[in-house]
Amino acid sequence: MKTPQTTNAPSSKIAKKIALGLSISSYPLLQRLKSRKHIDLVALTPKAASNLDSLPEDLLVTSAKDIIKSHWETGKTFIFVGAIGAVTRLIAPLLINKESDPAVLVVDANGLKVVPLLGGHKGGAETLALELAEDLGGDAFITGNTNSQNFLPLDSFGDAWGWKRRGDLAHWHQLMLNQASENSFTIYQDSGSKLWRTSKGAQKSLVENNKDKSHLSNILRIGAKTSNHC
Repeated sequence: MKTPQTTNAPSSKIAKKIALGLSISSYPLLQRLKSRKHIDLVALTPKAASNLDSLPEDLLVTSAKDIIKSHWETGKTFIFVGAIGAVTRLIAPLLINKESDPAVLVVDANGLKVVPLLGGHKGGAETLALELAEDLGGDAFITGNTNSQNFLPLDSFGDAWGWKRRGDLAHWHQLMLNQASENSFTIYQDSGSKLWRTSKGAQKSLVENNKDKSHLSNILRIGAKTSNHC
């Protein structure tokens, strides 16, 4: 068995989407993800890379813990090819909260099962899982209540249009708990596109009201005016 040397793949420090294979069987899928431009950086553990005849210059080889720790930042995306249990144990010590943790997806070596594990909404993991599943000919397994019940993803709502979430996180958390309990809430919008209101999630979750009811906890305000609420 060859012992590969750790390599420094080009642009490894600035990579935004990192794919890490936990075994040699993952390598064909890693190459496919890179060629399809789903990822910026391909990484293998030393044990997995030891089965390669030669090490490509764009392959990062080092321990899984080191790869994860050195790239674990808000706004990044990890795609692991391997077992969900193994991935969970690897990332568990680094978890802080859903606001700052990167997106994490897990894919089997055949590319047939794609699971968004962390950052489903804010990190874009669910959207990426659907994209990967379509491209790889597999299935995305999305288990969140928002997806299964056709609710608005409140923690990432409007991101694609440049909207920024403001207000106390505790109010947002309570709003999402109310939504999970299938309680409708009031929307007050004084600016921005209203096209989103035609979506199934909006029709199911929201009750439009043109009156200012900012004293209510069950309210979502969209506009330039700031508020301590959502």
